Formats: sequence, C-alpha cells, structure tokens
Amino acid sequence: MTSILRPVGRSRLFKGWFLRRILLLLSVTLITYLALSNSQLDDEEFGGYAHARHAREFSPFHWIQRRMDKATADANKSKPSWLNPFSYLPLTSGITAVESKVLLNWEDISKAQKCRYMIDAIYRTNGDWSNSRITEFSGQDLDDVLISLLGERLRLFNYCFASTEKTTIQQVLDVKSVLNPSDSLGISPNDFLRRMFPFLRDVNASDEPLWPIITDLKTGLKLAIPEVPADFNENFWFYWREYSQGRGIVITLAESTKTLFFNQLKVLDYMKNKLPIQVVTKGTEFSAEFVEELSNVVRTSEQRVYLVDCATVLDSDFSQRFVVNVINKWLAVIFNTFEEMVLLDVDAVPFISLDVFLDDPQYKLNGMLLYKDRNMPSEHTLGYCIDMLAEVEPSYQEENLINSKLKFAINEVSFDDDSEEATVFRGFFHNKFLHHVDSGLVVINKSSNLNGLLFSFMLNLDAKMRRCVYGDKEIFWLGQLFAGQSYAIYPVDGGIIGPLVEVPAEKSSTSIYQICGAQMAHSSRNDQLLWTNGGLKTCKITNSADADFQKDFDYFENRYENAENLRSIYDSSLRIEGLIIPNTSENPWMQLQECSGYIYCATALKDRDSFEETGHLITFEEETQKKLSEIAHIWNRS
Repeated sequence: MTSILRPVGRSRLFKGWFLRRILLLLSVTLITYLALSNSQLDDEEFGGYAHARHAREFSPFHWIQRRMDKATADANKSKPSWLNPFSYLPLTSGITAVESKVLLNWEDISKAQKCRYMIDAIYRTNGDWSNSRITEFSGQDLDDVLISLLGERLRLFNYCFASTEKTTIQQVLDVKSVLNPSDSLGISPNDFLRRMFPFLRDVNASDEPLWPIITDLKTGLKLAIPEVPADFNENFWFYWREYSQGRGIVITLAESTKTLFFNQLKVLDYMKNKLPIQVVTKGTEFSAEFVEELSNVVRTSEQRVYLVDCATVLDSDFSQRFVVNVINKWLAVIFNTFEEMVLLDVDAVPFISLDVFLDDPQYKLNGMLLYKDRNMPSEHTLGYCIDMLAEVEPSYQEENLINSKLKFAINEVSFDDDSEEATVFRGFFHNKFLHHVDSGLVVINKSSNLNGLLFSFMLNLDAKMRRCVYGDKEIFWLGQLFAGQSYAIYPVDGGIIGPLVEVPAEKSSTSIYQICGAQMAHSSRNDQLLWTNGGLKTCKITNSADADFQKDFDYFENRYENAENLRSIYDSSLRIEGLIIPNTSENPWMQLQECSGYIYCATALKDRDSFEETGHLITFEEETQKKLSEIAHIWNRS
C-alpha cells in the first residue's frame, strides 16, 4: 500500500513560510493603521471636544458622523499608501459619490444642504420619530434616550430655522436629497413641524394662520388678525418672532385665582402702570360667565387687559392632556404678542414700575432676567435627574457638525467663572440643590430668547423631568442653557418681608431679629424692595385656617384657641417693617405649620460691639413703611 504521507518539498515549505510572513506583516500594518486612526479620533474627541459626551446610537448626529468617517476612510482607500494595505480594494461602505461629496466637504457646503441632510438623517434613523414621546414615562434608560434626542432635534431646528436670517423649511426641503432622492420618506414642512412641536395645530399653507384670538376685555372687541405671508404657518416660529412687538405684562390665570388677579390690577393702578396686559389661556379654561366677570372688573380698572385664546394655535387633544398647571406659563411666555415682557404670577406684587425691570442692564444684555429663590441647601434634586440632563448636552458629534456650544458643561467640575449663573449651575448640577430661582416675576425678550423658551416648554413636558424640579422655576434657565442662549440671574438671594421681631439673645451685645411670613421678597443691590411673591395678605391660601385646624388640632388650639382667631390673623393685611435674607449656613430657613406650611422664618444677628452681621437685615424707613402699608391695604381692599 502506498502511504498517503509524502515528504514536502523545500519550495512548498518556503512558499508557506513566505505567505505566513506576508499575512503577519499585513496584520501588523493593519493594526498599526487602525491604532493611528483611533488615536487621531481620540485626539479629536478628547482634545477639541474634551468635555463632550458621545451621541446615543439612535442619534442622527451619531449616524452622520459614522457615515462621515466611512466616507473619509473610502477617500483614503482610493489613495495609494504604504500604511493602508487595502487602498486598492473596491469600496464597500454603501455611500454614493454624491453623498460622499457632501460629507467630505461639510464645512464648505451651504447651510440649506447641511440641514436637508440632517433632517433626512432624523427620518432615516427613526421613521416614526416624534418629540411627543417625552410626555409619557417609558422607563429610566429609554427616557434618557428620548430627552437626549429631543435636545439634539431642538438645537438642530434652531441651527437651521431659528436664526435672524430667514431660511424656510420648504427651501431646505427643495434641496435635492442625497439620502432620499426619490422622496420616499415623505417629508413635508407640516409633518416636520408637527413632529418637532407636537403642541401645534396640524396645518398646511392654505389653512388659517396660526394666530391666537385676542379680545380687548374693556371693549369686548376681538383684534383683527394681521395680514401674513402665505408661508406663515410652515415657517411659524420665524414669523412669530418677527410679528411680536412692543412691551407688556403677561399673566396666567385660573378661575380659582381670580381674586388675586383683581387685587393685582388694583396695585397696578396705584403704580400707574401703562404697559398692556395679556392673560394667556389655551382656550378651554374660562367659562363665559367668568369672562364676563373679568370684563366687568377690567372696565373699572385703568389697565388695558387682553384675553389671548390659543385654541386656534394648539392641538386640542395634546393641550388638554399635557398643557396643565404650571405648564400653562409656557403658553403665556411664547404665545403673547409682545417682543418684551414681564411675566407675573397672579400673587406677585411689584413695588417699582415694571418698566424699570425692562430697563435693567443685565436683562438688556442677556434677554432674560431671573431672581433668586430662598437659599435652601437642605433640599435636593435626584442623582438620576443630573445623569439624564447630562444626556441633553451636545455630543462631540453634534459640536463637530453644527458647532453647538453651551455656557457651562456638567462634567467640568471647575471653571473660571464667578458669575451668579455659574454659581447656580454648580449648585444644581454639582451639589444637586433643588431651589435656585423664583419664577413669580421673569423679564424676557421673546425675540432674542425664543429658542430657549421653546426648549423650556419641551423640557417641562418631559414626564421624567417633571420629577426633577419644583414646578417651572429651574426650567426657565435650564431651557436657555441647553439652547445655547444667554440669561442673567440677579445676584441677591430671596428673602422674606413682614413684621420685624427682636428675639432675646444670650449675649448682651447681640441683637437677634426674626421675620416669619408667607411672602418671598426680592431686593436690589442697594436694599430697595423690588417685588414679592405670595400676595400681601398674611396667609395667601384660601380657607387655610379651617384646613390647618383639621390637620393638627392640638397644635393650633394650643396657639390660637380656635379657627376663628386664626382666620382673623390669616386674613389681615401684611405689615411690612423689614426684610431678612438669612445666612443659611448658620441660621437656615425654618418652616412652620401655619398657612398650610407656607410660613417660613428667617433670622439675622447684629453685634453692636463688632458691628458684625449674620444674615442681612433691612429695616425700612418710616416713609417707606407707609408706602408699603398703603400698597398692602390696596391689595386687601374689597
């Protein structure tokens, strides 16, 4: 039998050895090439974009960046290089020459071309996309993805369509698509706008314009809708900014808070306010009887008050389900017709002309001015909220593609900025402090800061986000931050006003002062009282005396004997003798049970020997007290 084992010739051994050496050399070369490529990518990611996160896998920016990298690799493969052993292999990335040209010349192509490609990418990565998905809680991880995509889409919209230079959605969609040349994705201006802003009514270019019904409550007459361009609806935000004019006061109101508004009108009369007032609603809150009552009260006032009904602008189903409670404030700041506004809660009381707020240098420079809340470092937001908001920041891919920039970055633990905005940012994101600003009075330039207002509106609609903040307060500056816009925070902590009590002290040279009340107060750098939140009745909560006795009978009987005595105290006009801003590191705010838990006490100490002060005490002069007492009397007058 002949053996199947045969000796191998020297030539075949040599060929096998040579082939293995070639393959080994190619492998080493490939590894070196990939390592160099990755190191270059790392340098780009952690050099120019050192603070930025990676985009989520479902992100259109992630998808575009990957295709851009593939196009770059394809271009390199087409060039002879000793470092790239596959230079002469056919391209297999699936990227056409036309698309490759767009990707490789990204910095040089027009904004319209970029925007067309990015909008196509949104539809390509998720054909069923809609920002409405944020309104329902879907689970921790998925919610983080949804809010991350929301942030990217809103900044992309701002980049493409929200600048002062008009670029219409139709102009962008008229650009020949390199991803969707047959237009099989079915993208239209109306479809894109509705998915981006699901609270808007479904429209097309031939429909009635997206314009609220505005009624002069003094005359009962409806204001005429202005003549608008044919493309007004499909480019609504551009035109809405352009058509917003003048200065005014903006208010949200419920029938249950009508007394507060009527009191506010009396104070504005006393202040000789000349700014027009718009009460903004979604169109379903007020009964015909209440509108008539409102009109009757306005006719007895010197104020010019208009009712703004947004039903003609909003998707009725969406607004009924999701635009509730404090979220109505975003309708007020967005759908009023003013360019500049002072947003007032119905229990906010100004002590100076509202024109002064609109002339504040910080506001004029930044387009939004916010006032600080009480300093309450003992109350915190949740860790998962900070993790979620980190996903809203621009990724390095987004920064690379549309140059998105924010004022501060969450993972920058230290940065050289001692501004009030930086202090608040660090307090929220690094220390997780819950309370930072008071939204009872906000000064806003809608024309310059509309992008941030829309961002705030969408953030406040997010089901998970609503668990992370108290109402709407922090959403005002968070929206501006994540939209990449400016805002200012007045550098004086919120305090409290009311009757001033001197408390006995152990040390004879020390005087201890205390104010307890339901009114948060805001003062200027030179100790002028600017405004307060909480009305000017001792307790702003209706029927609180009875509710308090029911909640803890022993506590309240021991102090006030009966509900009638407590009611008399609660209903009395607030006596304003001073203002205290406590040093909370030594004397934190103390919350009492009175007034349904809305009473807080603040303490300030003064040493007569050393002249040292713990906390800040403002004692109002007699003439100032007289004026404040008059305003409080007007507020409480029947």
